[in-house]
Order: sequence, then structure tokens, then C-alpha cells
Amino acid sequence: MLGNGKALAVPNIDKESLSAAGSLAYTFNLSESRSLRVWLRCWWQDGCSNSIFFHTDKGPKQILGNDSIYNNWHWVRGPNLKLKSGKQSIYLRPREANVRIDQILLLPDGHKPPTGAVGHSTEPVAHSLPNLTISKKEPKFLVGIGGDYQNGWEPTLVQLGIPYRRVTDADLGSFDKLKKFSVLCVTSFRHGADYRAIEKYLMEGGTLILEYHSPKHIKGSDFIKSLSKEVNLSTKDSDKRRNRLISRPTYIDPQGSPFFEGFDVKKPVRHKLATLNLQDKSSTLTDFKTHGLALSVGKTAPAMITGMRGKGKLYLFCTGFGFSGIRDDHYQPLLTRVMIDAIGKRWQPAYKGLNWSSAQSPQIYFHDDFMRPKSEGVGWDIQGGTWKLTSGTSPKFILRAEATETARLQIPGDGHEMPRISVSLQTELSKNAGVYLALPDSSFVDCLLVENGTVLSITHRKGETILASGNVKLSEPHKGWRRISLYGKNGTWLAFVDGRKCLEVKGDVPDPETLISSGLVLNGSHAFFDDVDLRPYDALISGTDRGHGEEGSSRSFPPLRKGLEFRSIYSPLFEIRPVLQNDASLTCQYTMPTYSPSTVYVDGTIAGSVDPNPLTAYFQLKQKPTQSLAVINPGIRDYLFAQQLVDWYAIDGKWRRKNRWSCDKNWFWIGAQTQEPSILWYRHSLSPPYAVRFAAAEGMGNSEKGNDLNMVIGGNGTDLKKGIVIRTIDGALQLTQDSVLKKTIRAPLYQGWKLHHIWIDYKVIVEEKRVRVYCDDRLLIDYRTTETIGIGQPGFWTQQGFAQLARATVVTAGK
Repeated sequence: MLGNGKALAVPNIDKESLSAAGSLAYTFNLSESRSLRVWLRCWWQDGCSNSIFFHTDKGPKQILGNDSIYNNWHWVRGPNLKLKSGKQSIYLRPREANVRIDQILLLPDGHKPPTGAVGHSTEPVAHSLPNLTISKKEPKFLVGIGGDYQNGWEPTLVQLGIPYRRVTDADLGSFDKLKKFSVLCVTSFRHGADYRAIEKYLMEGGTLILEYHSPKHIKGSDFIKSLSKEVNLSTKDSDKRRNRLISRPTYIDPQGSPFFEGFDVKKPVRHKLATLNLQDKSSTLTDFKTHGLALSVGKTAPAMITGMRGKGKLYLFCTGFGFSGIRDDHYQPLLTRVMIDAIGKRWQPAYKGLNWSSAQSPQIYFHDDFMRPKSEGVGWDIQGGTWKLTSGTSPKFILRAEATETARLQIPGDGHEMPRISVSLQTELSKNAGVYLALPDSSFVDCLLVENGTVLSITHRKGETILASGNVKLSEPHKGWRRISLYGKNGTWLAFVDGRKCLEVKGDVPDPETLISSGLVLNGSHAFFDDVDLRPYDALISGTDRGHGEEGSSRSFPPLRKGLEFRSIYSPLFEIRPVLQNDASLTCQYTMPTYSPSTVYVDGTIAGSVDPNPLTAYFQLKQKPTQSLAVINPGIRDYLFAQQLVDWYAIDGKWRRKNRWSCDKNWFWIGAQTQEPSILWYRHSLSPPYAVRFAAAEGMGNSEKGNDLNMVIGGNGTDLKKGIVIRTIDGALQLTQDSVLKKTIRAPLYQGWKLHHIWIDYKVIVEEKRVRVYCDDRLLIDYRTTETIGIGQPGFWTQQGFAQLARATVVTAGK
């Protein structure tokens, strides 16, 4: 057992290095011969980093893991070893990179599975939590990010915990708007590129970080224009399809600069960015310095220059190091060093060093997303019927089942203390299918979708005897993927569909510590299953069927670990913004409304409660987080659309995972490409007050166009004839109510290249007679109506374009 937060880890190394790695031995003594089960407490990064080799002195190598529990510490069941008395050794050997192990247990076979970190106690929840709520505060230190590729800098600021705001092109042209920023990052400001306000900002004492700017786009500032000239662009059109020039490779020689420490002079700058020949400005910049060296096609230039101009300090990059952050974190160390140097002593990064430990170790038993080849098999205990992985065959990577009578597929192991089991079911292709709990008295509690997915049933049966039962008719539409959950508590079996409690059946529920087996059930039919999840019912967020980190919980954990999304809009820190700090406290803002008290967790421990706030809540922490920070509220439902589309649906079937860019096929998000209105509806009708937030973007073909990213509030779940419709069109934002135009404004939304790599943060706050519409925290519409806004469904839609969603959050009063 490793303490103080330490773990064994396989680093991010290539396959050749993995193959050459040796085994790690653990030796111990037994006083007598025993049969012991191996348990490993593991952390997996993703489906390509979720296993380890295990072997004994004489036994063959075995693969342990290959489960689908990612970014969570959990216990992995190993083999049952028959060991003789005396000295024994067990061995671990790397199989995949990016895995961690911090505890190994040997328990008698049949002993109940371990939960949590052995040797660590859980603090009891206080009956009266400290109230952390404070009044609204404005940041005294603020970083602005603007230009065509501002998203490149955003992950650095989110991860460090530095207050920031996005800056519009219009604001970049206004010194009065810029002077509130302590640091300003500008990346390739092309449209309306008048740099007079930016130069004045620098002269008056601002800190300016400038990159990937082209002299030909600069107007109004001869000084900024003179800082560089373009070099190493191809003289030949190298990209005929897009009819543009692309740059030749550039290499960076650190030359001893601490900013560029770790750069390999043999590896080219990524993503073929144009490199600028930074000029010697010692005559116009005081304290002028060069940092590193850029080399390309026989030419050299500084990789970065710094210096003072007037009262302000300038950092100028030779190429788009921040821009490159849109795809990976290759230059994250450089950006972090530059940002920390730029802010100096004016702000201490609030989240610096915060790791990705979720501190949820006791809260998950088992998960399977069936993302593996057919040859690996299901790996569960089959009890009748035919159960097969589809792998790459459409529908891809799900579980297909057929049976002529009742068939069960049981989760491996000896059972768990009262679990909540949930699964996603494809309703049109599934009949009489669901989940079950097997009790110690040989009875079964089945929870099924029956009658073509229109009815949910619970049946507690022992042999031919029905001990308890109940059913309920579900609301329409009865199509698409739906998620059902089952668990028992206080003499009642509870069933949920799409996150809403639908059915309660009184019955004989065993003691919570009883070991209960569970799995999938099929009654003489066929079905498609996906995303099975098993966790203790007491780890669920109060009043819901979701645990923290699950899709539809207060905070859904990110599905991928590359690109800017993981470090910005998917980050747990994205919606919890630092505002103020001193030596004794940190003031934070939760950027969504809440309609009931919230609980704040710091490093997995409850820090206190926060009062409801109809706009945004502010709270004060007595300590900075070192592992994790979370705001938990039963009224918050967060979605990253990484699994099957549950809790949401599209009648026309056009919303599915699609490539974001035609030039790069590696990036997928849920989206729709259409010339007719296509709406992604939230399944549940809501009544005010509530709020909805979308991280939306245009999917990109061969040009940057669009802005047809739209919302509907209080809709009918079918079309746009009812409710409040908000549409972005031709640079304007329109609001209609029940098909009648109510308000139009010229919205300062994004155009051209800005659309290419940005996720626009839309937020709508709905009250009984008022609607507020925000874009990137800017209030664009404040609409008041004399009529009460009734119950209805929210949704996101597009009509003339290709829209995609990376995240959606719904906040309700929990009614």
C-alpha cells in the first residue's frame, strides 16, 4: 500500500519501451498454505490504457483489467492463487501506458470486494455544513484573450486557475475596454485589425502576449507592424484543394532559455504554422531580450522576444505556440512558464498543480462500454441466450442479445453491497429487456422496458412466485436510446428512466451490506445494450440515479484526454472560476444558477454548502484545492455526449457523432448537418425557473461560415411552433415567442476563422416572465414578457449549416 498520494505508474511510453520493460516484484511470507484472491486498486486513463500483466513465480502472464472504468480509482479483481507456506512473490509488468496502481490486496476467496482506499477512513458528513456563500465579487486581476485563435490560451488559464475573459474584436479596438485587463493575449487578430488600442494598452502599462500575427493584417500601429516580418512561407501553392500557402517546418533551439526548456531541436514545430522573423527592437524596447532560436530553411530568428514599451511589457512569439494548444498540450509547459512570468506577483495561480484525481474511489463497482474486439468476448457470466459484441459492425461497439426464453448475463464476481445498476437500451431494436438484481434467497428483481418500450416494469420473482410487481406507462417519444436504473432502499425498489424516477414498488429489500449479484436480462426476445454501470446506491447524488462523474450527474467526467476540450470546456474547473484570493482564502464563482443549496467538495472532502442563486453563486474557500474541486447539486444535469444519446433525442435522427473538420478526421462530436430545422430535444419538460447551457460550434467543411447555432425554450418536443426560439442568423440574434418575433439585436458573434477552433458558450436563464440570453458570459438579450412562460422542453437546433455540441448543462429546481 502506497501512502501520501503516491502510486506506481506506467508513463506515456511507446510500445517498444513497454515490450522491453521488466516486471516489478512484491515478496512476502505465508505462515501456512492459503487460497487468496488478488485485488489491485487501479486508475485507467482510457480504453487504450486499462490493463496490466500479472504473474507469479511459476504461473503464466495474465491480463488484469480491460474494464471500462476510466479516470476513477477502483478495485480490479485478479486471479485466485493457491499458495504454499513460505516465501512468495507476485509480479506486475507493464502492458499499456498511462496506468496507475496504488494498492494490492490478497483476500480469502469469497471475501466481499474491497471499496475505497484501504486504511483510509471517510469523514462523517456534518449535519450542519459551514456556509461558504458570499456576495458578488469582481476580480481585481483579469487576463483577456482575443484574436482569431483565443481558445489556444484558454486551457492554460483554466488549468492554472487564473481569472480571464474572452475579448471580442470590437473590444480589441477599444482602449477603454482593454484597460481592465492586467494581461492581454492576442493571437492572429485579422478582421478589423486596428492595433492602435492594443499599442496604447501596452504603452499605458499593460502586459501584452502577442503571437501568430501577420504584419500584412496590422493597421494603426507601425510599432507592432515593425516587430516582425514573415519568413519561410512556401513560394509554391502546397495545398491546391484549399488554394493557400502553407509553411515549411520550423525547429526550436532552446539556447539555454528556461522558457523553452525541454524543446527538442530535432522535432519541428507542430501543425505547420507560419514562422515570423522577429526583429531586433533594442532601439524601441527597453530591457530587450531574445529567448531561444527558430530555424527554418536556412534562416534563423529569435523564438521569442521580450521587452518594455512605455510602461508595459511585451512577450512576442515567433509562431503560434498558444494556437497549437487547440489540439494538444505539447506547448503547455512553455505557455505555463510565460503566463506565470507575465502575471508575476499580481496573482498566484489558484489551481496550479491540481491533478485529475477524482477522489471518488468508493463510488464505482463496474462499468462496461463494450469498446473491444469481438475476439475478446463479452467476459461476463452467460446464463442462457446469445450475447455478442458488435465491435466494428453497425451498430458499432454495443452488446447484441437474443433469447427464446428468459436469459441473463451476470456481472463477474461475488456480488456487491446494494448496487444501483443502469444500462442504455435501443428502444426500437429491443423488446422485454433490462437489468436485474439477484438476491441471496435465489429470487430476482427484474426491471424491464416492455410493450415496445412504452412501459417500465419491476417484478420481484422467486421461481414461479411473484413477490412484488408494478409498472408505469412512459411518456413519449418512445424511440432512440433510453437509460434505465434500478436499486433498492428502505423497503422499496426504485426504477429510473432517463434520469427521472418513474416507478416505486414496495418489497423485501435486503440489508444494505448484503452481497447482491446483478446483470442484464432478456425475456425471450432481442435487444441492444450499451454503457452498463454499477455503483453503490449511497454514492448517488441525492434524489437522482446518477453518481458524480456519470453522464447526467452534476458533473460529467470528460471522455477524452487530448485537445483543448479536456483542458477547458470539459475541465471540472471550467464552470468554477477563481475571482479573488489572499493568503487565507480563495473566492470562486459557480457560473450557472442554482435553485437549491449546493455542496462544495475540496479534494474529495465536503468543505461546506452554498446558498441558491438565480444567476451565479459566489463562495469562499479557506484553502486552495490540491486534487479536485466540485460543486454538487441534485438540480444540475451535465452532459458531454460521450456515450449513447440518452436524456436527449432527435426526431429526424440527424444528430450523431460526426467529424468536426474536413481537414482533420480525428475529432468527433455530436452534431447535425442539415438544410431544414433539426432539433436535439431534452427529454424532460421543465417549468421556470431553470437554466440551460450549451458549448456549441460550427462543423467545418472547406470554408468558415455559419453561425446558425440556435436554441428553443419551453418547446413542444416536436417542432418550433411553440415556446421561445432564439436564433443566430446573419450576424443578428432573434428571439421569437410562439412564432411571433419579439426582439432582434446585432449580436457581436464570431465570424470567419474564429469559428474554426472555438466553442461558443451559450447560456439561457428562464424565469416565469423573463429570459436572459448570454454568449461567453456577455448578456445579449434580457427579454421580459407579460405572459407566464409555461412548461416545455428545451432544445438546441440548426437549420442551414453543420452544428455540433460538446457539452450541455441543465439546471432545475429539482421538481
